[in-house]
Amino acid sequence: MTNQIRVGVLGLGEASQLMHLPILADNDQKFTVAGVFDVSQSAMRHVCRRYATAQAYESAEALVQSTEIDAVFILTPDNTHSRFLEMAIKADKHVFLEKPACLTVGEIDAAILLADQSDRTVFVAYMRRYSRAFLKAKELLPPQGEIRTVRVRDLICEGSFYIAQSRRIHYPNDIDPGVVAQGRTETDTLLKSVVGENAPDSLKRAYQVLTGLASHSLSAMRELIGMPKRVISATWRLNGESIVAVFDYGHFVAVYEAMIDNIARFEARIDVLSDRQQLEVSYDTPWCERVL
Repeated sequence: MTNQIRVGVLGLGEASQLMHLPILADNDQKFTVAGVFDVSQSAMRHVCRRYATAQAYESAEALVQSTEIDAVFILTPDNTHSRFLEMAIKADKHVFLEKPACLTVGEIDAAILLADQSDRTVFVAYMRRYSRAFLKAKELLPPQGEIRTVRVRDLICEGSFYIAQSRRIHYPNDIDPGVVAQGRTETDTLLKSVVGENAPDSLKRAYQVLTGLASHSLSAMRELIGMPKRVISATWRLNGESIVAVFDYGHFVAVYEAMIDNIARFEARIDVLSDRQQLEVSYDTPWCERVL
């Protein structure tokens, strides 16, 4: 179809194989998977076998610069987001960027400046803000002055529990160990620039939880009830995988709680309480939701 958006996918890991590629294929009246790149040759071969329209590119730069690509999906590790985003914007491509957009304020400020100078769309994948439950909650939300308290929580077993029951994923074993080591070093450098050079590993892990699991809820919370006046308190436990933060909204507070454990359940919810109403947005699994 001539009106299809030709998508180039950077990164063929779990999120790419589990969600993005199948969704693009299911919406083939709008999209075609035109190109892919990954540091794993076997991952590219696997994806190209599954998606007949996909062409494997020799590098991220070649894919982004290609005239056969209209939009770039950046599904690579967090430490690479800023440079691939800059590359795609400068190549005049539309961009779908997996969360978190970047790991540091400096990176995101530079990205926003670039995006503002372009007429292309840059979309960050905070999909909970577009779920039916969330959109309905926005309609039913009481006036800000009537809110008494807000509770937001993410309690989750790691994703592998769900992925194993959902779709067969190709896990490559041909990635250059040097590439893996470089990625870990880059990530550690970025994390230290935020939490401090001598910060304990538990704090770095907590920050990764906040930019990973928690980012969906914090983004949804920001749109639903706005920005807080300040953070009253925040703490982490259990090697950074248990976090509680309290936000000051003036006449009410919002409490955010995140915890990763090994209980087979996914509990992600936002509760907004007023004097005569309790509004609950509940995401029962990573892929469905309801509103009460």
